[in-house]
Amino acid sequence: MGKNLSRNCLGVILFSVLGNCQSSYLLAQASTPLTCPQDLETLAPQLLQDLPGYSNRLNQVKRQQPGQGLIPPAFIVLASQADFRPLPLNQWQYQPQFPDTSRQVFFTTLERTYQPTQIDSSQNFYWAFFVPTNQGWQLSLLFAQYTSPRTQRPLLPPQDVTQSIIGQSIQQWLRDCQAGGIPAFRQRVNSSPGENVPKDP
Repeated sequence: MGKNLSRNCLGVILFSVLGNCQSSYLLAQASTPLTCPQDLETLAPQLLQDLPGYSNRLNQVKRQQPGQGLIPPAFIVLASQADFRPLPLNQWQYQPQFPDTSRQVFFTTLERTYQPTQIDSSQNFYWAFFVPTNQGWQLSLLFAQYTSPRTQRPLLPPQDVTQSIIGQSIQQWLRDCQAGGIPAFRQRVNSSPGENVPKDP
């Protein structure tokens, strides 16, 4: 299934359905602060790299809740690279629903569901809207189009999944990043101004 076809399919979503825009861990030390990138092009690739781990951990937590153990476990094997090419929104909105500062990110996931006698794999497509805030980038809305494990063709129209496992995992990752808890963004700084400035001989 072509990615461009799926991006176009996502473009026909009715924008009347909008998503509502805990704990974070801190790995930083006083001498080695951690920073969260301000540009989405730097932030998104690391987010998608970490997304399977975040989603699978959250999925396991959800399965411990009453009544959830009967649902076949699904796991995110990997997420694709980010596609930052936006779809034009003005032609699909009677009234503007998204701020001019929002950024669109497309990505796919390879997901597996473990049945008692078989393993089903599927490729699913996601369309994320991020908006900048004083605390950093936030997930405003997440759409998904799911495919059939048998045919790898979309079965359902795109739907709002902002509060799904994937959506909650993205929001948790962003909170951790803004709290300084993503080791990939560890950045050492001078203990005092000018410490590493070359001295005159």
